[in-house]
Amino acid sequence: MNWSDAEAIRNCAAQLDAIGADDRVLVINAAYETDIISESFVAGAHLDATHAVFTHLDETRKAGKLWKYALSRDIHPLFFSHGPNPAGDYSMDPMSYLLERTFPQGREIASARKNDTSADDSKAVDREVVAVA
Repeated sequence: MNWSDAEAIRNCAAQLDAIGADDRVLVINAAYETDIISESFVAGAHLDATHAVFTHLDETRKAGKLWKYALSRDIHPLFFSHGPNPAGDYSMDPMSYLLERTFPQGREIASARKNDTSADDSKAVDREVVAVA
């Protein structure tokens, strides 16, 4: 879909509404420039996307560019895929992945985060179901 085609986006949103799609996942190539990723997020918001999956992490030089998208209030990261196949090698905890890749002590911070049982899972999706689908 061409993100600059507003009519196509409206038609797609109408079709998703017609079939009753409550959860809508935006799949984005993380190796793209941030301008393209931002355009995708804007279009995803018009489509009422609830989650995002970032692919091609293996081709991304600066994972830190993904922080602003990972911290989005409207479209939550579901998981990160390290190759072109979202069902291939993936990270189910995008925040820990970003911590490990962008901070000097990121691995220790991510480990502490994973061990924190008080993490807010109110926006969580049953990831086992997604991984199998």
